[in-house]
Amino acid sequence: MLIGSCSILPGRNTGWDEAIPPQHTFEQLYAGDTLNQALQSEREYLTWVVRFYKGWEIFPLGWDSIQNSVLATIDERHRAKSEKKLEHLGRLIADAWAKHNSIRHINTKMLSIWGGVIEAAAEQKKTPEAIDQITQDVLDLISETLTPTEIRNERYRELLRLKIESDKPLL
Repeated sequence: MLIGSCSILPGRNTGWDEAIPPQHTFEQLYAGDTLNQALQSEREYLTWVVRFYKGWEIFPLGWDSIQNSVLATIDERHRAKSEKKLEHLGRLIADAWAKHNSIRHINTKMLSIWGGVIEAAAEQKKTPEAIDQITQDVLDLISETLTPTEIRNERYRELLRLKIESDKPLL
């Protein structure tokens, strides 16, 4: 499984999908994080950024697909604003999730929960509220004012009054 994943490693300015924010954005984020640099190469970090946006064998649905699906459910009058918010949220999550496991504040279980929350919110016409809440939660996780154990479906059922089928994440 790991050998197959090596074939999708991004090179410097090569293989970077245009649906992903510019590579230099993440190169700058990596350059500004000396703790992560000591634990992970830039190439590894960028590989995980690409996987977040495009998916991979273990988690085939990437942010790019999720964002496009969500935007298709939003009224045209609100789409541009929601698109900007989703792009911002994607960059926040990608940066935090792509870091070395020992220091990252966001894990794959959270990605799965948030994917389900966004899907449920889209079905229940609460997408803008869900985007705002998840963005705040990501910022709070990064600043360590929210603990990873608080990221559960029940949180979003209560805060957003969403009907979510299961407490179990996809992973």
